[in-house]
Amino acid sequence: MEPGDAIDRARALVPLLRERAPEADSQRRMSDDTMRALTAAGMFRLVQPLRFGGHQLGAETFVDAMVEISRGDGSAGWITSLTAAHNKWAGFFPFEGQQEMYADDGDLRFPLVVAAQGQAARVEGGYLLSGTWDYVSGCDVCNWLGLTAIVAGPTEGGRPAGPISVVIRASEYRIEDNWHVEAMRGTGSKRAVVDGVFVPLHRTISLGPDGEPVGRGPLDGPDEGFFALPMPPLFACELGAVAVGVGRAFVELCAERAQAKTSPFPPCGVLRDSETVQARLGRAAGTVDRAHRVVAGVARDYDMAARASIPFYDEIETRRALIAVQGAVLDVCSAVESLGTVAGTSIVREGEPLMRAWRDLIAIRTHYLLDSDRTSLNLGRLLLGLDPVSRN
Repeated sequence: MEPGDAIDRARALVPLLRERAPEADSQRRMSDDTMRALTAAGMFRLVQPLRFGGHQLGAETFVDAMVEISRGDGSAGWITSLTAAHNKWAGFFPFEGQQEMYADDGDLRFPLVVAAQGQAARVEGGYLLSGTWDYVSGCDVCNWLGLTAIVAGPTEGGRPAGPISVVIRASEYRIEDNWHVEAMRGTGSKRAVVDGVFVPLHRTISLGPDGEPVGRGPLDGPDEGFFALPMPPLFACELGAVAVGVGRAFVELCAERAQAKTSPFPPCGVLRDSETVQARLGRAAGTVDRAHRVVAGVARDYDMAARASIPFYDEIETRRALIAVQGAVLDVCSAVESLGTVAGTSIVREGEPLMRAWRDLIAIRTHYLLDSDRTSLNLGRLLLGLDPVSRN
């Protein structure tokens, strides 16, 4: 698959995703049929390694495709983006583990919970995993799941040995339905419960204090530099692409609405003829386009570093990339709010696509990785020669 083909395939799914978005919102999960359509279009193989049957197209193509999917439905974009990109995270695992993950059907639908919410006890040949993990987006339709757990220390009550990332099959956890929310309902981001599941060593990796995998993964071919780069800039691009896509949908839907909606107050014209609506629509469209360029630019830098196999991302550059995406998401949210206030009160009606998009953007903005105050603080400390206070 070529980059243009990937984007065309994603764009072709927009009408279907918009048609199914109300059902996903009411059911609080993606339908199996929608997952099959996304899988058939190759959306989960965009950055998957060539050696495992993927397309390995890189971060920029991934961003552009996820913008289109999210333009169809923010929840579908969220699940697709936050599972498909984790093919890169899988690249950090031992080769035997990767072979096992891709062996079932070749597609790795791979939510990843990076917060350590469970425990792992060391046993012969691996770990026994137990605990609960919240915010497992797409848990109803994925085939594997990545979790972070704390390894108990050598003595009871002693200091933990540290965090690990593990991958388990969808059949090895049960879902507790605690996803009763006002936005991003269709993501089905429920709780995964694991009770003493054995995880072999080849499906585990040790994590450092920064949450990054310790050491380089086994994908070391001449064209596989993408799989050696740190995760945070790509994590941010996953989120940024969804926000841009939802913002673009909001602009498009507002433009359609303005063609026919009339105001009941003098001069009682069509919204299309209002200079205020025209100006805010143009400003919102330009702002969303600019945000897309920013996120795609961060992804392009990521791809350049991968091709050159250079250690481009130190702590300072990583945080600069995060701040760029965080700013882009903030701009999209501000543009949508400004445009939404002139679209008419009827957009708040139940089931209204504009309201769903607006709510989804508010939810996206709350993600931990999009906290610009914390990232800015840490970048400032680094520029002053001080240690950061947190990992992002």
